[in-house]
Amino acid sequence: MHEGRSHQANGAPPPPGFFAAAPGFGEPPPPTYYAHHYRQPPHQPPQSTGSQMFAFARAVLHDILNARQVRAAARHEEQRRRATALRLALLNPNEDSDIKIEKYVFSLTPKQFARGEDLRWGEGNGWTAFKNPQVPFRAENLAINVPCPGLVYVMNIQAANVNGQIGADADGYTFAAPHGKDISLPTLPPQNTMQMSGTWTTFVPASRRVSNRAAERDRRGRRAALAQKQTVIAQLLDGARGARKKELLADLEDVRAELTKLAEPMPALPAEKFMLTLDFTGWATVIA
Repeated sequence: MHEGRSHQANGAPPPPGFFAAAPGFGEPPPPTYYAHHYRQPPHQPPQSTGSQMFAFARAVLHDILNARQVRAAARHEEQRRRATALRLALLNPNEDSDIKIEKYVFSLTPKQFARGEDLRWGEGNGWTAFKNPQVPFRAENLAINVPCPGLVYVMNIQAANVNGQIGADADGYTFAAPHGKDISLPTLPPQNTMQMSGTWTTFVPASRRVSNRAAERDRRGRRAALAQKQTVIAQLLDGARGARKKELLADLEDVRAELTKLAEPMPALPAEKFMLTLDFTGWATVIA
């Protein structure tokens, strides 16, 4: 038997009645890792059956506890490995990816229809903007630097042949910076164009107006001259008769009408140019 050979190899025969001493152990166990725990060295007398069974059970319990410790250590090491990978992903999220993807900004600058010039305050016109991305790009947000409602209207937002603006025109203030508006457009390859068009109204917000000091000085001088002319006409009317009086009265009416017009506040002149920008934010492959 295997157990007998094991004891003979250690110089001690198997104890009598060992396998028949306990129920369920009528046959010798196969050679296992635990066999050495109850084998007796040749210089010691054989142990009793109970002692050998206790040693065997203690060895099994020891290995069970040791296996639990090994599994716990393995779980801890796996947690450390995952935590390290998550932290490294903040620095290089494309580390283990064959395709490198990052979030980019793709900007367009509109020009006036036909003229091809920058937009000007107070001059209503249509505008258009188009450009091709350098890499495949998928827009997820659109921000327009519109300072107030009623100034810019968006007619279409077109990625290749797909128009993301459906229905009526949208007020550009809906996409006002800095946060803009989330959108979902198809992925745009470099050979296709992102295009937008809309209208620019004549509205000029008060914060964008500038005063014309030179024109205001001219208006003040003109009012002073007309007031003096009005005084002279009034003096001449005292001795005027007939056709001369009628002529002076007509001149006086003209002077009073012009003074009334000049008394109104002078409208501020709008600022010259405004750089409208359309900023798309989305995912794109990394430029090598």
